[in-house]
Formats: sequence, C-alpha cells, structure tokens
Amino acid sequence: MKEFTKHFMGFIVLGFAGIAFISSVAAEGTGQQSNHSAKLQINRTQEWWKIASPNRTHKPIGQNVSLQAYIFYDWHNETKKNGRKKYPHKLPKVDPMKPYFDELFRQVQSYLHNQSIMVNITVKNVTMRNFSAASRPLSNINSTLNNLIKYGATLNQTQNTIFYYFTWSNNSVNSTTNKTRKVPGHPDAHQQTNGTFCTTNTSAAVIRHRNGSGTHWTTSIATLFVFGSKHFIYFTETDWKNMNKTFSKCRSRNTTTNATTPPAL
Repeated sequence: MKEFTKHFMGFIVLGFAGIAFISSVAAEGTGQQSNHSAKLQINRTQEWWKIASPNRTHKPIGQNVSLQAYIFYDWHNETKKNGRKKYPHKLPKVDPMKPYFDELFRQVQSYLHNQSIMVNITVKNVTMRNFSAASRPLSNINSTLNNLIKYGATLNQTQNTIFYYFTWSNNSVNSTTNKTRKVPGHPDAHQQTNGTFCTTNTSAAVIRHRNGSGTHWTTSIATLFVFGSKHFIYFTETDWKNMNKTFSKCRSRNTTTNATTPPAL
C-alpha cells in the first residue's frame, strides 16, 4: 500500500509539473502576458524539479565545463524603453539588452545545475542583427539557422561557444504557413545544431522568444540538444552518455576554428 501511495503521489506531482511546464512554454510563445505576470509565472513553475527530481543515480556531469553564449536578436525583440530606433546609427558599447539575456541564461544555468548538468554559462556577446532567410521574418527556420551557422563560423570563437539567435514575428502565431512547415510559429519553436558542442562544427540555435517573457524553457531545450541530448526534463541513459562524452571533449580542447571576414547578410 505504501508503494502504491508513493507512485500515486509521484504521478500527481508530475501531472502538476507537466501542466505548469506547458503553461509556461505557452506563455513564451504567445506573449499574451505582461512582464510582471511573466515573472509570477516563472516563480510559480521554476521550483517543480526540486519536488519531482529525475529518477536516476548518475553522478553530476559537466564539471569545469563552460558555455560561452554569443547572442544575436532581431529588432522584434528590442525593448521600447531602451530608446533605440529600429536601425540605430550608433550602438552603445554595452548592448542594453545584455542584462535581460544575463538573467535569462542565469535561469538556464540554474535549470541545468538542478538536473546535475554542472555547466557554467557566460553571456559573452549581445548584438542586434537580422539572420532571417526571407523578407518575412521566420519564414524558414532551417535557412535562418544556416545563416547563423555560416556567420558564427567566421567569428573565430572557441568550440565551447553556442551562437543563439532570438527572434520574434508578430504574425508568426497565426501564419497559415505554420500548418505545413516547421517554422517558429509554435510556442516551443526552436531549431539548433545537434550534438555539436565542443566539436569543430559550429554550434548554433534559432529560438522564437518574445522579449520580456523571461521564459527560459525553449532556450534550455535547444541548449540540451546542442549538448547531445534528445530529451528534456527526463533523460535516457543514451542522452546522459552522449552529453558526458561531449563534455569530455570540452575539457580536452579549447581551440578556435579558422576565421575569415564576416559575410554581409
């Protein structure tokens, strides 16, 4: 009877966690809430992993591994309060969006650590830039990712760098294209290079994210996939082995790739 009660309560907790997670990701995709309510949403759902922690006995992985987050965002993700125009002539030395992304990736790091993935994240760069592959933003997420990969490969960064492109389209949610193509029109939309972290291949991720939502889930998922996992929240033995193998490469190399002049986009 005790065992039944334990499993039943576990099911209830996981069910609640799943609802909270879906609600949080949906908020990221729709952007229907204010910054204040977004904060409340995060605080309400952020701690569930401490209640329903993964059922595994693995030792922590990723110790002494660092991730350099090299961030780009499009003008849709620019805050009005920054007082910057859509096409600014002179940019400040420190991008006004950096504090926002510092906090977002602090949440990503916190989530990873609570999953025993002890990678430390540093936001190295934040720049507004457009990588969209078509005139209409986000019409093809794969082509946009390809543009990001090509550009990132020219920047001569270390192999523990992931290039992130945060983008948002006001029309993407209701776009008829979303019904037939994989575009960032769904709440959890993201596309990334898989298992490329700390390899000679450029690591990159395109993430549909509304500025001010403060929701880290999609960014966390994309980051885990770049590490080599194929799942989120609960990991298989294969996921765990793949990520551990990836991190062992990080500790043995800290080299850069050949660089050329960045191409104009």
